[in-house]
Amino acid sequence: MKSHRLVQALTLVAVLPMTAAAASSDFKPESVANVEQRIFQDVRIGNPRVGAQSVDLDFHRGTGNLFAAVSWPDGWSLNISTDGGATWQETYFYPSASEISMRVGGDFAWVSYAPSAAPTQLRMRRFHATTGAPDATYNYQLVGNLNPATIVDVAMTANADSGDSGIYVGCIGSDNAPYFFWDDLVGTSFVPFHPPSTIAEGGLDITMNPGAGSGFFLLMSFQSGSAIKVWRLHIFGGWEQTLSYGVNGSNNYSAISAYQDTVAAVFEMDYTNGNGILSLVNTNAGQGGEWSPDVIYIPPTPTAPEAAGADISLRSPSGSLLT
Repeated sequence: MKSHRLVQALTLVAVLPMTAAAASSDFKPESVANVEQRIFQDVRIGNPRVGAQSVDLDFHRGTGNLFAAVSWPDGWSLNISTDGGATWQETYFYPSASEISMRVGGDFAWVSYAPSAAPTQLRMRRFHATTGAPDATYNYQLVGNLNPATIVDVAMTANADSGDSGIYVGCIGSDNAPYFFWDDLVGTSFVPFHPPSTIAEGGLDITMNPGAGSGFFLLMSFQSGSAIKVWRLHIFGGWEQTLSYGVNGSNNYSAISAYQDTVAAVFEMDYTNGNGILSLVNTNAGQGGEWSPDVIYIPPTPTAPEAAGADISLRSPSGSLLT
């Protein structure tokens, strides 16, 4: 789950050029003024529920249906929109506060979660992509049990953009260790394959790397001590740490995305006037030593809005959106 901190925040929009032949140093966020801005009417998700703590969004390519998994103070909900986001319907509510993450793979929206009643267990539920209804036969499946450690963060992804054959789930335990599991779209026999890192404290995110010519098909980012770390996984090999970047302050939010071996990570950084956003881009599948940093936003004055909860998506050769 991405911990979207509910504080005074500034929405940022920037485009990272994605020309394949460009060097890392050529990837500079363009001015917000150069980005086409389209403003739509706000639509409530989860009405009449209040107190949303985090949200994961995804869509089903076959139907165009949109899905939102929302964490609330008393549980989490799965919501569907069949009209492009104009209206939303809650199709399921799980009455237990939980770390959650959601992605669409195959013909299901998958939600990984760690219920407060069983905080050592990482579980999975799935919902039909056509209706959003829960798969009653599947019920829930146990992804993994960290006992005695409890689960403090969850993130998942699926390879819907490249093969549409698997789901991949990560979590961080109270023992400050990262965990990773994967399965095919049957989703009943998850295989553990954990990165060999000793410290992981929060801000977990996982991304696929569609069209990866390098073979590094998946990347994971998280905060580790005073650094943001990125690990990558090769289809024929194991985990490899590719980045350890020092950060200021205690904010632990990170996000990562990749497309055709271009990798971009964004994370919160504490500056003199408050919280800002920094990006790192790598055009060689995250190869160590080839990351190019760029400041996305720094509060210009002590009273200026702070930034929180940036996200990133690389899904086309033309650009990416930071918000």
